[in-house]
Amino acid sequence: MVEFKYILCPIDLSDSSVGPLAYAAAFAKWYKARLTVLHVVPTFDPMQVRSGNLGDPVHIARPIPREEVLGELRRVLDAAGATA
Repeated sequence: MVEFKYILCPIDLSDSSVGPLAYAAAFAKWYKARLTVLHVVPTFDPMQVRSGNLGDPVHIARPIPREEVLGELRRVLDAAGATA
């Protein structure tokens, strides 16, 4: 018999990642396994971005704030029934 203890589900917070997350949550409940949901962001700090052309000005990119990412992650987890 197959036994799952840990399930890893990477998501990109898109609507198309909710389906696989819902399956991962169902598997975790069925097997009483621990579900880890993974979302990677490059940074929450402002960063310099160059256009690629030598001599062009450097722009400051401001990524989505951490609170917004966490809020969206909670929304996706709720939609998939993956909250504890």
